[in-house]
Amino acid sequence: MTGFESFVGINPWTALFTFCNMMITFAVLKKFLFKPVKKMIDDRQAEIDTMYADADAAKQKAAELEQEYQQHLQSIRDERDTLLREATARAQKREEEIVGEARAEAAALRAAAEADIAQERKYMLKSLPTLRRWRAKLSLADVFHFRSNRSGRNNGSDRKHNRKKGRDS
Repeated sequence: MTGFESFVGINPWTALFTFCNMMITFAVLKKFLFKPVKKMIDDRQAEIDTMYADADAAKQKAAELEQEYQQHLQSIRDERDTLLREATARAQKREEEIVGEARAEAAALRAAAEADIAQERKYMLKSLPTLRRWRAKLSLADVFHFRSNRSGRNNGSDRKHNRKKGRDS
């Protein structure tokens, strides 16, 4: 073989040693490099899967808590509405009671006032003849007094007045 053929030619023993060398290198790399890297990748994948599972569980838990919170909030709103309705009903009932009491009191006051007015009217009607007689007597007394002063008659008061002046009749 010439120099060129030996350079380009295939030697079976060299090919066999190269193949064995490659297989040994592959076995060593597999043992010391591929298995640990694969284990590290598998561990990392398991960790990521666990994180996703935890995140899903947390998301589900958050959804459950939100639903529970919404239910609690709705129950509080319902209770508030119930309390407001009850308070409104009590206030309306109390308002009706107060208005009823005020009307009853007003009716009682009106009845008492009407009774007083009726009693005063009866008294006035009963006293009317007496008042008319007094009025007539007073009118007559005024007429007599006026006539007596006009006619020149002196009554007792005029005598006293004349005595003070020094005149005696």
